[in-house]
Amino acid sequence: MLRCLVPPSTGTQRARARGEILQRALERALHEEVRVEVPDTYRELEERLGRGEAELAWAPAAVLAKIEAVTVNLRGAYKVLRGGRSSYRSAIVVREDSGRHELADLKGARAGWVDPLSLGGCLLALDHLRQNGFDPALLGPTHYLGTHPAALAAVVEGRTDVSAVSVAGPWNEDIANALRLHAGIGAQALRSLAVTDEAPTDAFVLTDVLGLERAAAIEERLFGDRKGSALCMAMEVEGFERAEPGEYARLQRLLP
Repeated sequence: MLRCLVPPSTGTQRARARGEILQRALERALHEEVRVEVPDTYRELEERLGRGEAELAWAPAAVLAKIEAVTVNLRGAYKVLRGGRSSYRSAIVVREDSGRHELADLKGARAGWVDPLSLGGCLLALDHLRQNGFDPALLGPTHYLGTHPAALAAVVEGRTDVSAVSVAGPWNEDIANALRLHAGIGAQALRSLAVTDEAPTDAFVLTDVLGLERAAAIEERLFGDRKGSALCMAMEVEGFERAEPGEYARLQRLLP
């Protein structure tokens, strides 16, 4: 039996539902039993991969940065394609009716990030603040809400003042799509304050728990001539692009 880990970034209930679809897609493609599990946090996902508890994983970019640089020698990593891109950005968001219109206005703002290891929901935003002369230490109390929907809901409801969300690109349409996806009807109460530089997307990976020959066979079944078609619908992505060795490790400078 193969074990596959899925991140909780879209919310545990939704991630588990998607995990069930992913499990069926993997079993059809690989013709063997697959168990899909959703760790509670990014940290747990990273630790379980580091302990060799899964052969396969759908991993966020920051988690891959840690395991690629420190712990796990990946057999293969395939970046997901969204909007024709294998990179994404983060939009720093506030309430539409907020008086905050520039980064300097965030002094004292209550921050509600997704997770300390969420690139789109935390780390890219913090790096953008630093690169533009704003010390994140000037923010008010910081909270980690666990998922994009929860982080955005906290801003909508006034429990926090600023958050961040993964966006496919820098354009208004990209931001609007991400807010609708993760905030639902609350999206109309939010606006973007800034959009960050890009980073590689999350990826579907084969870990070194797999032997070389078995990894190659699985890779061919999943990403050969069909180019990941068995996984696209389950993961709600357009396709896959093989990551270069060390591509995620270069994100190490962003990590806490």
